[in-house]
Amino acid sequence: MPYLFLFAVFFISCALSPITGYSAEQRQLSYLQHIELIKSQSPDADFLGLRMAYTNTDEYTPISETADQYGPLLFKALGTKNYSECIRQADNLLAFDYTSLNAHYSAWVCNEDSGNQVPAEYHRYVLKGLIDSIRNSGNGQSKETAYVMISNAETVAFLGFQGLEIVEHLVIETDGKSFDTVQVKNQETGELSEVTFDITQQANWAATDSKP
Repeated sequence: MPYLFLFAVFFISCALSPITGYSAEQRQLSYLQHIELIKSQSPDADFLGLRMAYTNTDEYTPISETADQYGPLLFKALGTKNYSECIRQADNLLAFDYTSLNAHYSAWVCNEDSGNQVPAEYHRYVLKGLIDSIRNSGNGQSKETAYVMISNAETVAFLGFQGLEIVEHLVIETDGKSFDTVQVKNQETGELSEVTFDITQQANWAATDSKP
């Protein structure tokens, strides 16, 4: 199986401010309930709901020491085909962030190459669901149709899976929303293009977190 571009930024993740009127325990419970529906592959599994619920947990911070710890170990294990370590590190990261595209991709590849077909197919299912939830949010061609993202790591991974590498960013704010128009380069052809992301949720988290 060809390895897709995975060198996403694990070290920065941003989120929504907490839902008004809900306790930290209630927000965490909502996130865990989404995970259980996905694990059971229920018809009610909601990958967009999972992503949004995660942004409201206390674990979701702009710079994660947990991701900083496990991300490089995951990449190293994947790159050296140390499949048991790859699976272990993917599980470690997913215990902290079940929305991680890179962790699910790595768990899929390393389980499949180890002959563990059932977990491989499960992580492939989750990865597809997460990516589809991004694709269904827009087409990235304008501010009006921007992809809705919840973190920088998610953005880098989403582009990387399409063979696109970030060249530069242009962040703008308009009408109370924040957008990141990214110039990207196709890694095979070298062709340049632009993709626009709605990063309002990340900006709102930063604005709330900076208040005294």
